[in-house]
Amino acid sequence: MESSSNNYNTTRKMHLYAGHDISVGMAMRFLGHTIEMPGFGASLHFHMYYDVTKGYTVKVFYFDRWDNEKGEEISIPICGNPCKFEDFKNLLTNNFSESWEDVCQKI
Repeated sequence: MESSSNNYNTTRKMHLYAGHDISVGMAMRFLGHTIEMPGFGASLHFHMYYDVTKGYTVKVFYFDRWDNEKGEEISIPICGNPCKFEDFKNLLTNNFSESWEDVCQKI
């Protein structure tokens, strides 16, 4: 998303990252939503939009199973809906470490 907002690679329209149901569930919890257990093939889609007055914003859509063609837009309570890209980036930066070794040493 960062590279897209900086026009780093304008030919790339989509980035895909795969995970497991637990990953989807944890991401939902991080975004402020609780679900029992995501269905088979559940996914989160992060969309970035540009508006001349608001700049870049992020919206999140939840697809509860693999054959669901119409996802549900979910809010990001921590940073609003739509979430400003800078706020979304700060949310991730402030809550995730790039140095897993340091984090694991504290456990």
